Amino acid sequence: MTPALSLVILIVLLAAFGTALVGSLRAAPWLPTRTKDVERLLSMAELREGEMLFDLGSGDGRLIAAAARKPGISAIGYEISLVPWIWSQLRLRGSRLSNARVRYQDFFRADFSQADVIVCFLTPWAMKKLKPKILREMKPGSRLVSYTFSLPEIKATRIDRPHSDDIPIFLYRR
Repeated sequence: MTPALSLVILIVLLAAFGTALVGSLRAAPWLPTRTKDVERLLSMAELREGEMLFDLGSGDGRLIAAAARKPGISAIGYEISLVPWIWSQLRLRGSRLSNARVRYQDFFRADFSQADVIVCFLTPWAMKKLKPKILREMKPGSRLVSYTFSLPEIKATRIDRPHSDDIPIFLYRR
């Protein structure tokens, strides 16, 4: 292996692992939503035609792809970990979904004012950090759907956990 190739490989590995570490420390490690729970999340979101869904820490893009397949729904994912972002780009291109995209951006720096629904699967620490941004930027009538962890000190409108071994999903209305 040439020194130049070794350097390129090292840079790629550092970028992949470095961005994964940053994502883990900022919001959550990449842990994909269980496939069987994607429809539960979208059902809790109560999506209506013409709405915009944001997925915070969208990982491999499975949720935004599923949302974008619903009639009249647009979906935007935010991801700062390089490998899941690339994976989601490939998923969306392969699906040919023109109403879904993934931004390589820290969602804490995104503007939530256009979202009708925000979906997230974040750590309790990230949920606490997200709370003031949600309260400040989400428009009236919008919804937050959180997988696994609740927003601190705010009562959920609804909690879905059909069986004791199911992961809870929390719905909040703004």
